[in-house]
Amino acid sequence: MNLEYKNYTPNGNEIVISRTNYFNKLKGFWLAQCIANWTGLITEMDKTGNVGKLKTGPFYTRNDWGKPFFEYGVLHGDPHLGNYSVQKKDLSINIYDFGCMRIFNGNFIQGVIDLYFALQEKDNSKAVHAYEQWGFTDITKEKLKVLNKWAGFLYSPLMEDKVQKIQESDSGIYGAQIASEVHQELKKLGGVKPPKEFVFMDRAAVGLGSVFMHLKAEVNWYRIFHELIEGFNSKKLMENQQKALNSANLSI
Repeated sequence: MNLEYKNYTPNGNEIVISRTNYFNKLKGFWLAQCIANWTGLITEMDKTGNVGKLKTGPFYTRNDWGKPFFEYGVLHGDPHLGNYSVQKKDLSINIYDFGCMRIFNGNFIQGVIDLYFALQEKDNSKAVHAYEQWGFTDITKEKLKVLNKWAGFLYSPLMEDKVQKIQESDSGIYGAQIASEVHQELKKLGGVKPPKEFVFMDRAAVGLGSVFMHLKAEVNWYRIFHELIEGFNSKKLMENQQKALNSANLSI
C-alpha cells in the first residue's frame, strides 16, 4: 500500500506526530486495536476489570468517569471499550479518540442534575424546567410523560442507594425497546426538536451503559452520582472550563 501526504509545516502551537513512526507502529497490538474499533470485536483489552479469573481492579473509579463532565463540562461522545485502556500500576485510565468531544454550558449540566431530582421527587414542574435548561421547548403534559419514560430508563441505576448492575438485563434489547416506544409516541404527538447537546449526551450515556454491561459492573451508582454532583456550581464549572480552554489555546 502506498500512502501519499501533502507537505505541511507546523505553526508552533501543535503537537507533532511523526507519520513515519506512526505507520511503523501500525502493527501488532495497535493494528489489532484499530481492527477492533472498526469491527466492534471484543479484545483482551476490553476485558480489563474484575471479570472471571481476571482481577485487575475497577475499570472506572468514582473520581474518573464523571469528573470531566461535572467539573469541566466536557464529554467524550464515543466511550466504547476500544477507546479506553488502564495502566496496571495505578489503574489510571487512558482515553483515546478525541474526534467526538463536546463542551457543555454549565446551565445544561445543572439541568441534568435538576432532572434527576425532579424524577426522584416526581415533580413535573421541576422536570419541565430541567428540560428547558437542556434546550427543549413546547413541552406539553403529554410530551413530558413520554420524555420522562426515556429519562426514567436513563436515570434508573441512580435512583436507589444500593449496589446493582447498570441494568438488570445483560442485553440491550430492553433499552432499544424503550427508545422505539419513545420515538413512536413522540411522533404521534407531533415530535420534539431535541437540542444538539441532548443527542450527544444520550449517545455517550448509552455508550457508557454498554461498557458497564459488558464489564458486568456492580457498584452503588446512586452514591457515586451523589458524590460527583455534591457542591456542584455552574459558575465554578464555567471558570474551570475557561481555564482549561485557555491552557489548550482553544475557544468556543
